Amino acid sequence: MIKKLLSILVLFISLVVAQDLDSLLSVLEDKNNDDEWMDLLSGDANIHMFYARVAYESDSYFAGRDVGLDQPNYVAQLTYSYKQFTLAAAAIAYPMLYPPLQATAISVNYRLPFKLPVNIDLNYGRYFFSNENDTLSSIYPNGFGLGVSHHAKFWGASTDLALLMGTEGVTPQIEAALYGTFDLYTWNDKNTISIKPEVQIYFGSETSAYARRPRNRDLAKPTGSGNGQGNGPGDGPGNGGGIVYDTAFGLMNIAVNINLLATLGNLDIGVSIQNNRPRSVNTEIAYIPTTMIGVNAGYAFSFIK
Repeated sequence: MIKKLLSILVLFISLVVAQDLDSLLSVLEDKNNDDEWMDLLSGDANIHMFYARVAYESDSYFAGRDVGLDQPNYVAQLTYSYKQFTLAAAAIAYPMLYPPLQATAISVNYRLPFKLPVNIDLNYGRYFFSNENDTLSSIYPNGFGLGVSHHAKFWGASTDLALLMGTEGVTPQIEAALYGTFDLYTWNDKNTISIKPEVQIYFGSETSAYARRPRNRDLAKPTGSGNGQGNGPGDGPGNGGGIVYDTAFGLMNIAVNINLLATLGNLDIGVSIQNNRPRSVNTEIAYIPTTMIGVNAGYAFSFIK
C-alpha cells in the first residue's frame, strides 16, 4: 500500500512541474530568432499553435529521491496556444503498474500582456488519477501557479510558485531554474543542434513521523517525502507510545540537467541527463544522488486565423 501511495505521489509531482518544463511556451522561447513564433508569445499575431510531445525517462523519482519504483515512465502531451492563452493536457504512464496509465492533467496558462523585462504567467492545473479509491486522489487535485521568467538569447531564468489545494488544505511548492542555450551547429536557418545546461532548485513540504517509546525515549522514523506522505512505513514500534507527525517546508532537491536538442524545422528531438542532489528538511536524513536519462520528441504546427 505504501508503495502504491508513493507511486501516485510521484505522478502528481511530475505533472505539476511538467507544466513549465514541457509547455509550448518553453519550446517557443528557444526560438528567439523566429519572428513568427515570437509574435505568438507577444500576442501580436492571430496564430493558432499546436504542439504534440512524447517523452521517456529511464527511472522514476520524487524530488530526486529514489522511492523504490525502479521503472521508467512515459509522458504524452498536447498543447494549444493562442495569443497569451495556453491550454495543455498531459498523461503519464508506468508500464509495471496496473493500469499503466496512472494519471492525467489539464492546465490553463495566461501570460500577462505587460511590456516588462520579465514574463509573468498565471496557471491553473487539475489532476485526475486512475485509482479513484486511493486516498491521494482527492488530497491535492487542484494547483494554482504564478511564474516569473526572463529569456535572453544565450540564457534564461525562471521561478514558479504553485499552491496545491484539496481536502488536506493548501501546500506550497517553489521551483527555480537557471539555464544557458548554446548552438553547436546550424544549417538552412531553421535547423539547429544545441546544448542546454540547466540547474533547478526545488522547495516543498516534507512530513516526518516520530514513533514514541515509553520512558520518554523517542525513536524518529522520518518518512522523507513531500506533501504529507512518505517513503517510510509510517508506523512506530508499537510500544504504546503513539506517532507524532511534523511537517516542514524547505529545500528538497537540486538538479543539474544537460540537454542536447536537435531542432529540424517544427520538429524537435532531445536527449537529456539529469543528476539529482536530494536533501531532507530533517537533518537526520541523508539521501544518495540519483541520475536518469530522458528522451523526448515534439512537433509544432500553426495556422493564421
